Amino acid sequence: MALQWSTPSPPEFPLPPTNVDVSAKKDFGDDTSVSLTAKVSIGVEGPTPTEETVLEWLRVLYDALKADGWTADLRFEETAVARRHVEEV
Repeated sequence: MALQWSTPSPPEFPLPPTNVDVSAKKDFGDDTSVSLTAKVSIGVEGPTPTEETVLEWLRVLYDALKADGWTADLRFEETAVARRHVEEV
């Protein structure tokens, strides 16, 4: 019997994102500025949080930078996971 791939499952994006790249810049107005880059790791013990909950956590960091005059950019890379298996035909 021949083998074939099954139909892939719908793509899934795992929550929470594990690493968030942070870049921020603060201008001082006299042709001087400072840049900051960091990686924030998120780890959760317990139930998986919703997207809204993760955004609330990141909002704390974003708001703190903004309050001090920084322009912040928070990004994470999502890679969709789709599963399939081999079946006989």
